[in-house]
This record gives sequence, C-alpha cells and structure tokens, in this order.
Amino acid sequence: MQVGEQWGHRATTQTRQLQRAEIIEVIPRPKKDRYMIRLDDGREREVSGSTLVCAWEDADAWHAQKAMEDLVNRQCGERDGAEAVRRIFQLIPEDVAELRSGRVLIRDEGRLETRLGVRAEDLYAECGRLPQEEGGVLTSALAAERIAVALCRRYPASALSSVPPMVDPPPYEREERRWGRGDARDVIRRWCGLDAVEAFEGRGALASELVRLARLVDQLGEAVAALGASGDRDRPDLQLVDVGLG
Repeated sequence: MQVGEQWGHRATTQTRQLQRAEIIEVIPRPKKDRYMIRLDDGREREVSGSTLVCAWEDADAWHAQKAMEDLVNRQCGERDGAEAVRRIFQLIPEDVAELRSGRVLIRDEGRLETRLGVRAEDLYAECGRLPQEEGGVLTSALAAERIAVALCRRYPASALSSVPPMVDPPPYEREERRWGRGDARDVIRRWCGLDAVEAFEGRGALASELVRLARLVDQLGEAVAALGASGDRDRPDLQLVDVGLG
C-alpha cells in the first residue's frame, strides 16, 4: 500500500459497505505498518492495514462476494428437513458433493446432474453459490434440501431404505409430532411421494410374506423328515397344523 492509492475501508468486520479511502501517509511500526487515510467526507484517521480490504476499483466485486456469502448463510430449508437431508446425502459420493454445516459443497456438478437427472441451474438457480479455493462450489442449505428432494424422487427405494421401518413412535416423539416436529422418516416419505411409498412398502410386505412362507416350507420339510424317521408316516393324528399350515 502506497501513499496516493485508493482503497476500500471497512471500519469493523461486521461492516458490509466499504468507504473509499485515500492513503495519505504510511506510518512505520515494528510489526505492521499503519496508515493515515482520508475518507470521501474529508475525515482523516489512522487505521491498520486489515481495515483496507481491497483496492477501490475492486469494491464492487467485494460487495458482490459479501452479498453472496450472506445469501448462502441465510437460505434455509424446511425446519424438519436437516436430518432427512443428512440421511439422503449418504447416497451421494463425497467426491461429488458433501454437506458442510448444513450447506453443501458441490465438487462435481456434472456428475451430480447425471445422478439427479436435473440440470443444476434448474434445481438451485436462485440459491447462493460461492466458489471455493479448494475447488468446487459452496451453496446454501436450501440447495442441499432441493438436491435431497430430487434424489428422493429419482431413487425413492434407496431413499426410503435410508431410514428405519415405520414403527409406533415413543410418547416423547408423538409429542414432538403433535407440535409439528416430525422426524426424518416422515420428511423423506413426503419427499418421495405417496405412490413411491406405497410401492416400496408393498414390495416390503411381499418380501416379508415370502420369507414367512419359506420358513413354513422348511418346517414342513423337517416335520416330514421326522415322520419318516419315526415310522409314523400313516398316523392320522399327525396333522399339518403342527407346522402352521393347518
């Protein structure tokens, strides 16, 4: 920083609006120099270099960056969706996208679009997006939720398998639901849609019935083998009801 240069001055770290400041003197210090600046309104003050955040010609870009950061931090999904989003993101490889404190770091947008079957621009065009030095784009919790919803609709069976089967909730959980605080299972079922849930549960019921029948067949085989071994094959008092088929 040199005398005569114009910089964007930020009085505090919470300030979101820069003031144009001209450096009128460099004040040497043992560790870090300080600067005497003159603001547009004519006031002069001594400041540290950390308050001069960018050259004045870059002030518009700085303001745009801060506005985008605020948008990313401010945009949220639905109140009950955080745990559901976390479960659904387990279906996404980390080298494609991962959650970070509720927000989502998208590392490979092309692969994510292929997985979702939806263009990224259509899915979260109005969501805040911040390019990261490490690569990829950080976007908001709202975008994370929209990605999770798209995955539920495209892969409902995988999504529904990510949560435990429906059971009667304990009293404290019933109280939470009474006040509108459902759990991840409820949210994921809603995101998948009624038709997908019914199809998934129907397949589950069929699979359970097949398992039950297989066990009965095994029991029948064991009973027949026992009859043959005991020589009581022709006894009329031995009935199939003993193995659950009566």
